[in-house]
Amino acid sequence: GKIEAAKKARFLRSDAAGYEGLFADAQQIVGKDHDDLRNLIHTRIAEYKAAEEKRLEQERERIRAEEQRKAEDEAQRKAAEEAQRIRAEEQAKAQAEFEEPRQQQKPTATDKSGPVDPASESDAVEAMQKYGGSFAAALGVAWSRADEDNRQRLRKAFPELLAEYTKLAEQKAAAA
Repeated sequence: GKIEAAKKARFLRSDAAGYEGLFADAQQIVGKDHDDLRNLIHTRIAEYKAAEEKRLEQERERIRAEEQRKAEDEAQRKAAEEAQRIRAEEQAKAQAEFEEPRQQQKPTATDKSGPVDPASESDAVEAMQKYGGSFAAALGVAWSRADEDNRQRLRKAFPELLAEYTKLAEQKAAAA
């Protein structure tokens, strides 16, 4: 009896060393036969190790997910900064182009505020409507419907288009 129980207690202490917390019921289990006791010790330790490994793997996965989230957040932050930088550059460029003095533009014959040859202008307006892109064609329609004050405004606002389509109208007339 007592000797066998002491032997089992030593066996429990030696096989369960480091895992004593798993055997709070040591007083009850030392009464089991030797093989059952050994199986119980090994099973509890194996279950504990499996549960601990699962907990550690979950912790590692949580850390990996957190690191990935941080990396994605950083990538998004950098992309947003780059997009903002590009927008700022584009805005600065557009502002500089807008503020560029009109005096730096090459003057054309249509820059004059004096009278314009009505035949060449009407030919240019017709060429805008016929050969121009959607903007130039729409501008040609507006030009043909405008009174003299508004035509003068259009001449000042779009001298390069008027010159371009005047030249095109002249080329088409020469080819005809």
